[in-house]
Amino acid sequence: MRIKKIAKKCMAALLLLTMSVGTDSVAAQADRKVSDVFEDVNAGDWYEDYVQYVYNNEIMTGLNNKQFGPNDLLVRAQFAVIVWRMEKSPAMAFEEVFPDVEDEVWYTDAIIWAAEKKIVNGYTDTGYFGPADQINREQMAVMMYRYADYLGYDTETKADFSKFTDADQVDEFADEAIQWAVANKIISGKYEGKVLDPRGNATRAECAAIIQRFIENVVSAAPDDPDPIAPDDPDPIDPDDPNPVDPDDPDPVDPAMTSTEYMQAVRKLVTEKEPNGITDEKAGVDYGDLRKYTYYSTTAQRNTNVNVLLPAGYSEEEEYPVLYVLHGYWGTEDALLDAGDASLRLKQMIGNLTAQGEAEKMIVVFPYIYCSKDQQYCSGLDLQNSLNYDNFINDLTTDLMPYIEENFAVATGRENTAITGFSMGGRESLFIGLTRSDLFGYVGAACPAPGLTPGDDPNFHPGQLKEDKLLFDKEKGEPSLIMVSAAVNDGVVGNAPQNYHTILTENGVDHVWHTVADGDHGGMTIRPHIYNFVRSIFKKSFDVSTEPDENEWDDYKETDSAEMQEFYQNAIYNMGNTYRLRSKIEKAQKGEEVKIAYLGGSITEGVGKDNTCYAKRSYDYFADTFGTGDNVKYINKGLSGTSSVVGLIRAQYDILNDDPDVVFIEFSVNDNASELCKKSFEGLVRQCLSWKSEPAVIIVVNRSKGGNTMQEQMGAIGKNYDVPVLSMDIALTKAFASGLLTTDDYFEDEFHPHDAGNKLISDAIAYYYRQALKTVNRDESYRMPVTSVYGTEYATATLAPPWELADVVNGSFASSDSNYRFPYGWKFVKGSANTPMTFKATGKGIFILFQSKDDETFGNLKVTVNGQTSVISGKRPYTWGGPDADIAYIQNESGTLDVSICMEDVDKEFSIWGIGVIK
Repeated sequence: MRIKKIAKKCMAALLLLTMSVGTDSVAAQADRKVSDVFEDVNAGDWYEDYVQYVYNNEIMTGLNNKQFGPNDLLVRAQFAVIVWRMEKSPAMAFEEVFPDVEDEVWYTDAIIWAAEKKIVNGYTDTGYFGPADQINREQMAVMMYRYADYLGYDTETKADFSKFTDADQVDEFADEAIQWAVANKIISGKYEGKVLDPRGNATRAECAAIIQRFIENVVSAAPDDPDPIAPDDPDPIDPDDPNPVDPDDPDPVDPAMTSTEYMQAVRKLVTEKEPNGITDEKAGVDYGDLRKYTYYSTTAQRNTNVNVLLPAGYSEEEEYPVLYVLHGYWGTEDALLDAGDASLRLKQMIGNLTAQGEAEKMIVVFPYIYCSKDQQYCSGLDLQNSLNYDNFINDLTTDLMPYIEENFAVATGRENTAITGFSMGGRESLFIGLTRSDLFGYVGAACPAPGLTPGDDPNFHPGQLKEDKLLFDKEKGEPSLIMVSAAVNDGVVGNAPQNYHTILTENGVDHVWHTVADGDHGGMTIRPHIYNFVRSIFKKSFDVSTEPDENEWDDYKETDSAEMQEFYQNAIYNMGNTYRLRSKIEKAQKGEEVKIAYLGGSITEGVGKDNTCYAKRSYDYFADTFGTGDNVKYINKGLSGTSSVVGLIRAQYDILNDDPDVVFIEFSVNDNASELCKKSFEGLVRQCLSWKSEPAVIIVVNRSKGGNTMQEQMGAIGKNYDVPVLSMDIALTKAFASGLLTTDDYFEDEFHPHDAGNKLISDAIAYYYRQALKTVNRDESYRMPVTSVYGTEYATATLAPPWELADVVNGSFASSDSNYRFPYGWKFVKGSANTPMTFKATGKGIFILFQSKDDETFGNLKVTVNGQTSVISGKRPYTWGGPDADIAYIQNESGTLDVSICMEDVDKEFSIWGIGVIK
C-alpha cells in the first residue's frame, strides 16, 4: 500500500511539469497503451514500460493529449519540486539559502525545504543552486539518495560501478549516491549497460524510469505503511442493518430560514481563498476513515468503485448528512483525494473544519461518475463520452444513493443531502442538483464545464438544458444553497462558469457566485470552493445575522455645500454597472489585498505632486475608507504626454500583469478625434474589462482651460460598456458658467490642475463611491456587451519584448535603453547603410511605439509587414520628445507577421521604444 501512496503523491508535482490544467487533465487508465495515446512513445521504445507505469498510476501525463515528451529535459528546480510535492508541499519561511533563489517564485519553498532536509546543497564552488540549470543523471541520483535517507529507508546498500566504461566520470560528491542507485537498480547503464553517463542531462523518460524504480525497488522493500489509504477489507458494514433509513422520507429542508436568507448568510461567510494551514495535518485531530467500496451499478451493468469518508467518531448509533463530490473529465473516484492529487488535501481540510466546529459532521462520498454499459473508462473528448457523464444521474439516484443509505448511518432527506463537483463533475452537480432538487438541498460547482446549456460546439454537447430552463423545479423544492465557484482566468472551461452565473441571474435563481482572482482549473479553485461549501451546508443556524444588511451609505450625510454636491453629481456622466466596484470594495473590507491602478497621461502621473495628485488622493480615500490596514495597494502608471494609443500598448506590462482590482483610465486631454485614438481607447477599456482579475474600470474625463476635451467619444464608449464615467469636463463647464468656480480655482496652466484642482477630481471620485454603494445603485452581476462603438480590433494589442519576437536582426538599429520606461528599444544609426531591422511575430497587427518630436532632425520610418509598407513619422507637431505610437499594419486573422523596418532618410533620427503586437 505504501507504494501506491508514494506514487500518488508524485502526481501533483509532475503535473506541474506536464500540463497547466488541474485534476481534470488526468487521463491515465490502465487499459490504454501509451503507444496508442502518445505519438512520441512507440511500442518497443526502451522507456515504453516506464511511461506506461507512470501513466497507469497517474503520476505523469503528457505535455498535451498527443505528446509525452520523453526526450524533453528537466531542470534542477523542477526535480526539487517533485520531491517537495511528494512530502505534501510544506510551506516554508523564506530565507536566503542560495543567492539565486528568490522569494515568491514557484520553486522557492521546494528548494528551501530540500536544503533544510539536506536533500540539496547547491554548487560548492559558487554557493548557487542553479534552479534553471538542466539536471544531470548523477545529480538526480544524489537527490533521490538523500531523499531516501531523509525518509528513513536503507541507504547502506552499495554496489561497485567500476564495470561502467565511464565510471571515472562520476564526481566525488555523487560517488555514494551512484553506488546506492546502481545497487538498487534505480540507475542502469546505457548502451547495453556499459555507460553510466553520469553527467548527461536527464530526460522526462529517465525521470519516469527513476520514479518507477525508486517506488518498486526502495519503497516496496521498506516495512508496510502502518496507515494505508484504503485497507483491503472489502466491506466492514453490516449488510443486514435492522434499522434502514426510509429513502422516501419527505421531510423538507428546515423552514426556519428561507433560501434567500440562507444564501445571504452564506455570502457573509465566503472568502476568496482558503486560509493558510487549513489543509495541514494537526496533532490530535481525527481525520475520519476513508475507504474504498464497490457497489453494483445497474445503470453501467458492472461493479463500480466509490470512496467514502466517514467523519471522526463515526457511530452507527447516529445519523449523518451526506455530501457527494464529483470528479472532473478523465478523473476517477480517487481524483480529488490524496490518491489522485496529493496537493488538494480535501480530507485534511474537511477534518480540520469539523474539528474546529466550522463544518457539520458529515459523510463525504467520492464516486466514479463515468457511466456507460459499453466501456468502463472515458476514451475521448466527444459527444458520446460527454453523454456517458450525463448518465451518472441515473446511477446516482438508482444505485449509489440507495447503496450509501443502506450501508451507512445516513440522515436522509434533501435537507441532509448535498452535491458538488469540479469541472465536468461541476457541470453534472449543477444539472443533478437543479433537476432533482427533491433530493438535494445544497448544490455546488467549481469550474463547471461547458455543456450544461447550449454552447459554441454543439458537436461536443448540445446542452443539457436550454438557457431558460437553467433553474430548479419549484414543485420539487428550492435548494437552500446554490454556490458556483470559478477561476477568473480558466484556460480549460473558459467562460462557462461566468455564463452559468449570468444565466442563473437572468432566470432569477438566487445563488452564491464566488471567484478566485489567481485561481486555476485545479486546486487553487477547488480548495477555496470546498472550504466555503463544506462550511455552508447542513446548517440550522449561522453565527452571522441573516437579517438584510443595513446599508450605511443609504443614510450617509454629505458635508459639502449643496452647490458642491451638485458639482460632484454633475461629474457623474454615467453611473455605470456597480457590481465589480462593490465586489472589490467588499474584498477590501474583508482584509483581502486590493490593487488600485491608474493609467493615463501627465494629470494622472502627477509630476511634482506625488502626494497631492488626484490618483494618490483618491487611492488614500479608498484605502482609508474601505481598507483594513495596508491591504490596499497603489499602482500609478501615468505617463506624461501620452495618448490612449500608447496606453493601450503598455497596459498589460504596466498595470494588468499586477492583476488590479480597480483601474482608472484618463487620457482625455491627450487624445484626439482620430479613428486611431477612438479605437485604441475602446480597445483599452475592453482589454482591461477582459483581464482575468475582472477589474472595475472607471473612466475619468478632463478638459483643457480652453475647453478641449474628448468627452463625447470617451463617454460613448463608457456607456456602451456600462462602466462609470466621471466627467470633470461637464462639472467644470457648468461650474464656470454658474460662477461657482473660476478657471483659476482648477488650472495651473492650460491643461493641468493644481493641488486644489486635483482635490476636486479626487473628491468627485469619493462622491461617486458613496453613490455607487447606495442600494438603489446596486447591480448583482456584470456582463461584457457584444456591441462596440468604434471597433475592438485593437483590444488585444500589447507590448512585445524582444524575446517574444522571432528571428530578430537589428540591422542598422542599435539596441537602446534610453527611455527607462521602455528599456528594450532600438535607435537608428544615422549615416549607416540603412540595413533593415527584421523580425517575425504572430498576431493580427503591428504597432510601433516611438519617440516623437517637433524637430526637423526626426525622420520617417518605413515599416513593411507581409509585403505591405506604411510610413510613420517621428516629427509631429506639438510633441516634445516623449512616447507616441501608431498602427503599422493590421489583418483580419492571426498569423505570421514578417516585419522589415528601415528609414526613408539615413541622415535623420528615429528611436523605436517598443513593438506592439495585436494578438
